[in-house]
Amino acid sequence: MAGTAPSWARVGGDLAGGFVHVNGASHPLFDPGSLAPSHTSGDAVVVASGRDRFAVNTPKFYQADKYGPADVIASDLHSLGAGYARHPGLVQLFFPELIGTCVGTASDGTRVDVPCVQVADIDQATLNDRALASPAMGYLKVLADTLRSTGSDLRLIFILFHLGAGASTDWDSAEFDAIGAAPTHAPYADPLGLRWATDHFGNTIVDGLTGATLAFGVAGTAVNAWDRYTVDPANPYKREVYRRMGLAVGLAISALADEHGLRDIIAGVEIFNEIEVFHAIEGDDGKLHPDGASWGDLYYYVAAGLLEGCDWLPLWIPGIASYNDTARKVTRTWDGKQEFLDGILRQLDRVRTELLLGGRTLEMDELVAGVDYHYYHRKAGETQSLLYLPVELAALRQVLTRRGLQDAKLTVVESGVNVVCDGSSPAPTTAYDSGCESATDAWAEYPDFEAPGTATTDDRPPWYVCGTGGVTLEGMSVAPANDFQAASLWKRFVAAMIGGADIIGWHTHLSNNASSFAGTGLRRDFHDKDVSPSIAAARPSWFAFRRIVAILGGIRSATLLNPEPEADWSHEYIHNQLAAGEFTTTQLAWVVEFDGARLVSTPPVGPSIAASWWAYMIFVDDTADGAVDPPTCAQARFMGYDITEALADKTVYRVATGPRASDLGTGAVDAYPPQTWSADANQRVDADTIDMGGLRVPTWTVRSARGNWPGLILCQQRLRLLEVT
Repeated sequence: MAGTAPSWARVGGDLAGGFVHVNGASHPLFDPGSLAPSHTSGDAVVVASGRDRFAVNTPKFYQADKYGPADVIASDLHSLGAGYARHPGLVQLFFPELIGTCVGTASDGTRVDVPCVQVADIDQATLNDRALASPAMGYLKVLADTLRSTGSDLRLIFILFHLGAGASTDWDSAEFDAIGAAPTHAPYADPLGLRWATDHFGNTIVDGLTGATLAFGVAGTAVNAWDRYTVDPANPYKREVYRRMGLAVGLAISALADEHGLRDIIAGVEIFNEIEVFHAIEGDDGKLHPDGASWGDLYYYVAAGLLEGCDWLPLWIPGIASYNDTARKVTRTWDGKQEFLDGILRQLDRVRTELLLGGRTLEMDELVAGVDYHYYHRKAGETQSLLYLPVELAALRQVLTRRGLQDAKLTVVESGVNVVCDGSSPAPTTAYDSGCESATDAWAEYPDFEAPGTATTDDRPPWYVCGTGGVTLEGMSVAPANDFQAASLWKRFVAAMIGGADIIGWHTHLSNNASSFAGTGLRRDFHDKDVSPSIAAARPSWFAFRRIVAILGGIRSATLLNPEPEADWSHEYIHNQLAAGEFTTTQLAWVVEFDGARLVSTPPVGPSIAASWWAYMIFVDDTADGAVDPPTCAQARFMGYDITEALADKTVYRVATGPRASDLGTGAVDAYPPQTWSADANQRVDADTIDMGGLRVPTWTVRSARGNWPGLILCQQRLRLLEVT
């Protein structure tokens, strides 16, 4: 790849989304006379700062029997430095709260309560009463009051209607076992399940936006499985029902907003989640594709209802599920994800001019305030290089920008790495590492299951240590699961910053061993109900999250210096280059420059020693999913940025990214345990000198190894990358 390629940096403010090229980011050894003046014009500005940049996904508020009290969770998120809680437990509305339940029969013959839409339940007055009196609204009021009384600035992004993967509407759930295989209705397939009472057949309702009279069945007037048991975004009758539900929720929020300060804590209402693989439509190629048009119609109806009831709500389109390019279905691939986003936005842009709200055309930025891009890719067979993430975010940003949504938030909050593993991990080697979190550390054995992101032995790299003089030592054959999770958090957060993510986060805060996300939490899992939160010690990933906020929370820019990106990089290009071995070993060592970092004292989160520093990080892209293996050890050498500074010595600190140990105290029954982390103190980095044109020029080196923590140095003056080896 060309050595003169520009580097990438995220543009904020009023400029178009994507990347700009920053000159002079990386050079081989050269004559000091060729040094360009240091540019200070702020080529790349990241406008978010501090807590506004970080989130935790799915903190389980109001499920204290498994996750702890709500005020304890909120306090812990504040301690982490998270500004947002996405999908905050029971503080969001699900179908049963609005439409009631019917008695169903599970596969074992037992009677169960399942969501079921009744004709009598869809008149607006009944829906309004149900929304206002729903448990979710009660929880929202209490949480809002708690946050205000404690001075917390935590904000919420919650789902309205939890459709999609893992929801009760997923046809794979037990609620639909007795019905059999999912129905189809050409050209549609792969539906989401929702029971509709048989009284709907033959019934009509009036469309609140068009005034048209709508009949229920689209697959026939007789009772049939498609109409009775599916969500069906292409059904106009059902869309009107969902619109009325949205109106009820909007009215409830509006009624409670002033008394409970809801404007200050609601950062987004996400309408549905991970739905692009469902209700697919057959394309001209005979394959099932995402039906962006039908989902766009349904989204608009719900959005119109919400905004009619509460006109200040920021609305988010459905979170985009993590893709799998080895899947046979287009809907699950990267191309399918782009197709869905483009399709739903195109439909919104069209329908908003046709279906007015109160005689007014809604603007696109009223309909779309943000979208979360989900990024797991740690499941067996699905691991991949982090090089994909920045280019995918750039591609999604372009899709948003084409529809006038350059200011919409593009986030990577739902991302995680699992520490549940197969028991063959090496024994704990540090005071905080717990291996596979199994019987080896006196914790109950995890069940044998395949969870998203499970960090099996095969999916974790070896643990290398960089020695002096170019010596590389293999510390362990497999990186310890907890260390690997925490180091991965650093790397994923930084890759998302490079890609221009407005908010970056982690899934999840705390889980339990019965969950499909066991082992992903920043805290140790509960292993049973009604267990004291005092056992939920923080994992090293908790430390890493807090450390990142402390050091990088206020940065103005993040620039990728190595590998040097080409302007035409894309998902397909990265895939082909990796497969062909065109990326060299050195190019799989990332070097990143941050402007506006903070040098924090030890303990790891404390007062800043100086307001603004330049930070330089190196880490190895651990995943060997191409023809070239990542380096076992990599180092980056830096010098002063321009000729006026090149010969001057500088104060450069090496800052620990990982903890050295953790002292765990005994906590109260209803609180997480007190925990004191210790890390290596900031160390002054002595300069080496090299000969450049007869001059002795000071340089500074930072190292990292495969499977290990990133290396990080900070300096108050800007540095120039000389080489990566």
